[in-house]
Amino acid sequence: IQFGEDQVVDGVVNADIIPVPRSFEPPALWIPQEFDNSPGGGVWSDKSWGPLGNQFIHTSYGKGWVYHFHPHEANGVTQGSMIAFPFQFDAGIQRATVNPADKQIYVTGLTGWDDGVASKYGTLNRIRYKGGEGHLIKDAEVVKNGVRLQFNFELDKEKCEQAENYKVSQWNYKWTSNYGSSHYSIKHKGEKGEDTVIVKNVFLSEDRQSVFLEIPDIKPVHTMRIRFEAYGRDGVKIKDVVYLTINTIPQKGIAF
Repeated sequence: IQFGEDQVVDGVVNADIIPVPRSFEPPALWIPQEFDNSPGGGVWSDKSWGPLGNQFIHTSYGKGWVYHFHPHEANGVTQGSMIAFPFQFDAGIQRATVNPADKQIYVTGLTGWDDGVASKYGTLNRIRYKGGEGHLIKDAEVVKNGVRLQFNFELDKEKCEQAENYKVSQWNYKWTSNYGSSHYSIKHKGEKGEDTVIVKNVFLSEDRQSVFLEIPDIKPVHTMRIRFEAYGRDGVKIKDVVYLTINTIPQKGIAF
């Protein structure tokens, strides 16, 4: 961007002359500070990485963990979801890269500011795929009238179709010059706070690896958070949290 002489005072852009944009292209994902207050960059995993192969793996300097991001296109707009890995590093991490020799992901870590979880000043870690499938939530996607959660294992129908196992909240942010933003209600415009989202019904897919959360009043929102408990047919129980950004509501539905 080039500025005229009248637009710069003592080497600083004059904010009274340069108009502040009133809008922006919506990001594919808003990251709340409770999940990642300082992203550290990411990398695509190798296709040999089992159930998490060929996926975008992102790091958090602020929280000292990694998470996988799942983009989806709807009505010509990209939006997505993110899910954290179930382990904690000893420092804020960044600089993720795939080693061409062993196809594993390596990350560096350090501490210095805004990384309260750190217990060491510097680290070098390998995230290694050991084989097998495990028990993972592998995707979360907004669809017409709700959200679909996909897993890589078969679910227990009776337990996973209980709506009380899914706690859903949502909120927006305010675009300002401040560092970060409070959470703002969708239902009560301008008021601070989070909205509770009612899950009307839960339906298990025919292959028993997906659930559809029916949310009749689903709307575009900066952040939707889904806390859930999932139960496998083999008796395994997992508890996890998914964050989604909903820029638009797709027209396609889900048949169960």
